[in-house]
Amino acid sequence: MNKLICIILLIACSVCLAAYDKANPGSGKKHFVYKHVVFIGVDGLGAYHLNTDTPNIDRLFTEGGASTCRAETVKPTISGENWASILTGVLPYYHKVGNSNIGGRAYTMGDKYPTVFRLVANAFPGAVMGSFLDWPPLNTGLVDDDLNIVKFSTSCDKEADVCARAEEFIRENKPVFTFVYFGNTDHMGDSKGYCNEPYYEAMRAMDGYVGRVIAAVEDAGMADDTLILLTTDHGGVPGSGHGTNTDGEKYVFFGVRGKTVIRGSDLGHIYTRDLPAVVCYALGIKGNPLWDAYLPDGLFEEYPKPRARKGEQKPEKHMAVPTPAADSEKGLYRFIDRSKLRCAFGFDGSLEPMAGTYKAEFTGDEKYGDGMFGKALWVNSKNFVSVPELTFGMDSFTVAMWLYAADYGVNQPVIFGNKDWRSGYNTGFVLASLGAFKFNLGNGSDSRCDYSYWMPYDFPGRWTHVILAADREKGVVRAYINFEEVGADTLSAPLKGVSFDSGLPFTIGCDGSRKTISSMDFLADDLLVFDGAFGAEEAARLGEYYGN
Repeated sequence: MNKLICIILLIACSVCLAAYDKANPGSGKKHFVYKHVVFIGVDGLGAYHLNTDTPNIDRLFTEGGASTCRAETVKPTISGENWASILTGVLPYYHKVGNSNIGGRAYTMGDKYPTVFRLVANAFPGAVMGSFLDWPPLNTGLVDDDLNIVKFSTSCDKEADVCARAEEFIRENKPVFTFVYFGNTDHMGDSKGYCNEPYYEAMRAMDGYVGRVIAAVEDAGMADDTLILLTTDHGGVPGSGHGTNTDGEKYVFFGVRGKTVIRGSDLGHIYTRDLPAVVCYALGIKGNPLWDAYLPDGLFEEYPKPRARKGEQKPEKHMAVPTPAADSEKGLYRFIDRSKLRCAFGFDGSLEPMAGTYKAEFTGDEKYGDGMFGKALWVNSKNFVSVPELTFGMDSFTVAMWLYAADYGVNQPVIFGNKDWRSGYNTGFVLASLGAFKFNLGNGSDSRCDYSYWMPYDFPGRWTHVILAADREKGVVRAYINFEEVGADTLSAPLKGVSFDSGLPFTIGCDGSRKTISSMDFLADDLLVFDGAFGAEEAARLGEYYGN
């Protein structure tokens, strides 16, 4: 019996290996395994190379390889979040890397969501790899430190140095995997605006460096055994910046060139985070079963029909139900300590409070939509609601609220807070949006804190509940998203004795100054403010009230 089982298992394994070696039986071709992969990353490229002269990109990828201008980035269209997704194959919610933390620490999620560098190292222990770039945070906060990776970092005005070091490395080492990153295109877009002459001038210079990197591959005698990829983290808004979800920001170029790449193939709508799947297939190594990276359809001659991408699950549309009476069997008071509730606003078609004596004031055009319970209030930086008499001082407190947004907004928009957000050092606090929920507190001079709490993978586009709890006795700020704790941060010594007040009103949709240009359109529902800091039990009980 055991012998029979072993035979069956051997046959099954042979079938699996054959399926991998000959990915598509109809193609009649075996899986060609490359010895080298060179990945060229261009920050802020979008698909705007079509608007200027980029002969190397055109020759190598558009004409001589497979490509698309419909590769979709992750949200938000910000560098840290996107480069991490490109190198790990997962969404920011999982890798937890963003602009706010990428330069301050090494990558912490590598065991579960390894970078493509680590996947290569796992398959080829001791393999020589390289990472050459002009945005140092990538090398310090994402590219692994404990592997055999030659790193070079410099500033964005020294792309020529990046190119020269990469050329030399490729010629001398014939590495298995090389990452070459050019960032001046994004620098020009951020400082001068996208789609203007300074931006295109930087792009043309970058194209020259791309040609030199490819020439180094050819000089090293690696061309027949090398797969070359080029993509970007985001595009931009002409004349402006990036960070939102317009087509010009989220749809970008993705090009692949190699011996078995189908020349002239249009890859159509793919995702930039598919890159690790392409790299691993090309090198014949195992990928990460937890990633969301897929081999694009029509890329390789021997694999024109890879496994289909799972359809993205869109959240079911929430159907608002009437707000139950607070003291009814299903009402709010059964799930909270009523004595600690300072104020509550349901925004059920008016600004009348559900509890407490605080008054709310609206600025702009007061509009309502369907809420989590009953109605909800539309807010942004021009249409916002304030509770002028609500103060916090040195006391512990909790703020809880539902919000629904269609996008992340621009310029770190305020969800709620009471400070002048034009500087994070100003007194007071905010909870803002930056691809993550961001808590900031300042002392008015030289101290501030900035803590990020990762948004659910399906935000924006779904009702999301946030709780911010400040425990002043312990000097700890906790955040709960959808009633689960996502962060507990200890205030630094200069901030432990600082008042959370600023002299400006607590406001939803705008900062306390009402002058910020940051904005996010969202629905706000059920603002609850409590004395004392919530713990996990109180958060869970509130979740029960909402049927969580």
